[in-house]
Amino acid sequence: MKLERLREIIGSYGASEDNWPSDEKSAALSLLDDSVEARRLVSIEASLDTLLDAFEIPFDNRAQNSLKQKILAEIEPGFLERVINWLTPEMETLRSSFWRPTLAATLPLLVGIAIGINFTDDTPAFEDFTESETFYLLAITGDSNGGWYEE
Repeated sequence: MKLERLREIIGSYGASEDNWPSDEKSAALSLLDDSVEARRLVSIEASLDTLLDAFEIPFDNRAQNSLKQKILAEIEPGFLERVINWLTPEMETLRSSFWRPTLAATLPLLVGIAIGINFTDDTPAFEDFTESETFYLLAITGDSNGGWYEE
């Protein structure tokens, strides 16, 4: 093993040999036995590791809440969440946005009326029947739409 590779291992995993990759640990330890420069590098990194282990991040609840709010504000809401937010107005804007749930409730009714108007057949239904079926239906109902059956 070369000194540059030991430097990469120590920079990545720290000065403790317990954290080094197992497949390179024996080569790194033999380099430490042979090289004064390698031992000096490990001692410098060990002092840095000690300083890093002693460092504690102070607990600040306001800073954590602020960071959480900033992260949540950056998240794009999904389609369903946007629809729900649009349909449920905020309490302070209830007067100005009361029409949203009303529109959402009447929209299926309007779509149904539009479909019903566009797909109705204006021709009478009895014209689709054969002559014998028409006579049979007239005999059952006694109704005449054609005008030829007058009493």
